[in-house]
Amino acid sequence: GKSRFENNCLPYMEQDIYRYHSLDVVVSDHHCLDCIVMYQGKLIRPWVTTFQDYRSGKILGWCPCVTPSSLSIIVAYYMVCYRYGIPITVLFDNGKDYHSKLLNGSIERIKIKLDDCTEEETEVKFSGIFHAVGSSVQFTRVYNGKSKGRQERYFRVLGEYLAKDMGSYVGSDSRTRPEEAQLMFRAINGMAKRNDIPQWKDFVTACNSMVEYINDRVVTQAKGTKGMTRSQAFERFLPENVRKADKALLQAALCKGEVRQVKRNGFTINGINYWHPDLLVHYGTK
Repeated sequence: GKSRFENNCLPYMEQDIYRYHSLDVVVSDHHCLDCIVMYQGKLIRPWVTTFQDYRSGKILGWCPCVTPSSLSIIVAYYMVCYRYGIPITVLFDNGKDYHSKLLNGSIERIKIKLDDCTEEETEVKFSGIFHAVGSSVQFTRVYNGKSKGRQERYFRVLGEYLAKDMGSYVGSDSRTRPEEAQLMFRAINGMAKRNDIPQWKDFVTACNSMVEYINDRVVTQAKGTKGMTRSQAFERFLPENVRKADKALLQAALCKGEVRQVKRNGFTINGINYWHPDLLVHYGTK
């Protein structure tokens, strides 16, 4: 197949991990865990969105979620900036969540009125959250896990430490025979009837604790960080001139830019009407 041909035959470029410092590149992705939890009366497989430092492998920001989206990305990115500093580059795959206008900005075309009462079309650029805070964005090839290999390996570790310990593990091997999968879910349904399924809040607590545990306690054997925990490696390779983001900057960056038209009663945002006498001269203007 195509993937095997690329892996075995085509030339490739190996990343030099030693040329990076902590926060030079931060990689993000979503992952669906191989366990079942109860959320608002429904059995679901939980997700987690993570931001991982490329040099040390430490998870700097994360967000347990029912359905991954641009909002879970924002929560995890906010956590990175607020706790550690602003990443120079953020690296994503080509998931649609990571291409959203809220994250990457957009250009809107509007008509403005000139002094001679004529109209002229112009472009208004809204900055995305990453640009507003100060991180450049790069995307990998589609369905190419090798581009962010440390992230994929971490998800396997998280599965071993977290998913298998939840008590509702359903397996991660896609080659599992159908009858084995049926037996697993038969056991899950039995646990649900006995109210033995972990609740969503229990999963969130366990996930938060396990991410911190893997960061601070588990010694890694990865290239460039062998013999250190991820937190130790992050501190060792962290430069002195890290850019910090205060709370006001992050809150301003989270504001979504939109085009509004001034009407007789001003303009409306989220059902609230805003008006001022100075707006009268801009009546009808976007």
